[in-house]
Amino acid sequence: MKKLLALTLLVVSISCVAAPLPPQKDQSLAELLYNLVELNGLPQQPGPYQIRFFTTTDVLGECGGTVESCPNVHFYIVIADDGLGGTPALYILPRAKGWKFDKWLGTGSLTDQEDQEGFRVETTIPDANISAEEYKAWKPQVYDVWVSPKGATFTVK
Repeated sequence: MKKLLALTLLVVSISCVAAPLPPQKDQSLAELLYNLVELNGLPQQPGPYQIRFFTTTDVLGECGGTVESCPNVHFYIVIADDGLGGTPALYILPRAKGWKFDKWLGTGSLTDQEDQEGFRVETTIPDANISAEEYKAWKPQVYDVWVSPKGATFTVK
């Protein structure tokens, strides 16, 4: 029994050789993925597409007392046909200091050519490290966004 165990350990140790995994050279991609956050826990979307939302900051940092000092946040929308083999499309909303998903607006057609999925997001600011005066004076912007794999539009309220 001891010989069988020793033989098994020898075979396993010989077949398990570590291979080096070199770091990738694309530093901007590394920073983007390091800061990337997928918005999870959203209500079920009603339309025909698969849509995922991601946010990421320009830099890893905190606010320094003013809204302007807060890092900018990008809001990424990735959409594809509901099914295998669909080619995803990527849309990016203008930078803001933060983003919050509000609700789905439903499915409609703004161009009579293709259904688009609508949703509403709001700009936000971080809760910490902003003066009370700046926090009171700040007003969110509301974005109604309509997307499909072939095009997107948004309005700001």
